[in-house]
Amino acid sequence: MSLNCFKSIAIILVCSLFIASCISVNEQTPISAFSPTTNIDTPTPITQPFGRILFSSFREGESELYIYDFATSDLTRLTYEAERMKHPSWSPDGNKIAFAREFQRGFDVFIMAEDGSSITQITDSNWLYTEPDWSSDGQKIVFTSTRDSFVDDLLGYVTVFSLYIIDISDDEIFRLTLDDEFATNPSWSPGGGVIAFRSNRDGNSEIYLINSDGTGARNLSNHPAEDTHPSISPDGRKILFVSDRDGNEEIYLMNLDGSNQIRLTRHPDRDMSPDWSPDGQFIVFSSNRCGNFDIYIMKADGSSIRQMTFDPNFDGYPDWHH
Repeated sequence: MSLNCFKSIAIILVCSLFIASCISVNEQTPISAFSPTTNIDTPTPITQPFGRILFSSFREGESELYIYDFATSDLTRLTYEAERMKHPSWSPDGNKIAFAREFQRGFDVFIMAEDGSSITQITDSNWLYTEPDWSSDGQKIVFTSTRDSFVDDLLGYVTVFSLYIIDISDDEIFRLTLDDEFATNPSWSPGGGVIAFRSNRDGNSEIYLINSDGTGARNLSNHPAEDTHPSISPDGRKILFVSDRDGNEEIYLMNLDGSNQIRLTRHPDRDMSPDWSPDGQFIVFSSNRCGNFDIYIMKADGSSIRQMTFDPNFDGYPDWHH
């Protein structure tokens, strides 16, 4: 047999293994009505996931916001804007959605009704505003912004990512993180007393917890790897986060005080942006484990992973509500 034949056979085998790995995920994950196939005879199905998952997608051109509803298995497009939309966040009562939209020189935070109507801008468009997350009473939103960037005589323009809280009733903005170190990825606790976030203030990207008045910041993850994207559980006792401490970006879990850090996902590709189901029994996340970023769900212990979207374009930034 010629060398070219051997090369052809090898290529075919590699492609077959990749396709088979994606098919195996799909066969285990029949929940989505907008997936190519549905297999109701899955041996170990996820039981009773409910509610609605918001996410951002490039499936129809520019990044827009969509909702998947478990009750109806419907996928609904919410926005029809020319600008990019990302980081959607449900209000506690599920009646409103905060999100970041590309606007003029950067991104701003907007609010709209759950059906995509009544879009209202709440930040001033002079800086970058993104990653909104609601307080438990629905009266405030924490977000990431570069509004306190500055010009240094020696360093030139210094971009500062900090966390801020806006009171929706009067548009008053309070700076939560006061140092000039990187602070992003805020997640407000259900009780409203603390906010988890990502910062490099100790030399590398770690998960921190801070009181909602800006006091008491403490490092929770304490690891030399990159730790990002925290999400506090509905009962306020645990935090999901992403880390590359084992070689690539996987989803991990720890207690609210940083103890008992465990790995939930194990895949050579990237698992990102985790969020909890309303009852804390499941986790939604985005992953490129089948070639591009799609939405997945799994049980809270990391088992029974199910692929929810099957579009060749990017699906990401999921947020789950009842």
